[in-house]
Amino acid sequence: MYFIWEKILQNKAVSTTSARPNRRLVYLAAFFAFWCMGICLRLFWLQVVAYGDYSQRAVRQQQRSIEVSAVRGNIYDRNGVLLATSDWKLLARRAAELG
Repeated sequence: MYFIWEKILQNKAVSTTSARPNRRLVYLAAFFAFWCMGICLRLFWLQVVAYGDYSQRAVRQQQRSIEVSAVRGNIYDRNGVLLATSDWKLLARRAAELG
């Protein structure tokens, strides 16, 4: 039994010390290198070449003014007299009546 394990270990030692690299490892390393190069090229394109377009697009999306009319309800006193409203024309007419 000991002799069989010794032969197996010797065969493994011989096969792992071969000077030729495994073809699958070479393909895997080449694929990984091309993948990394593609990622780097895409990052270069986005951050250097297309920087101006993306920065202008960001400004348009983030900085815009939208006027929202703040319509509020009327405010009355306890006698039912109108004290405040969102209608400017009505307020001007009331001010003219009072003053």
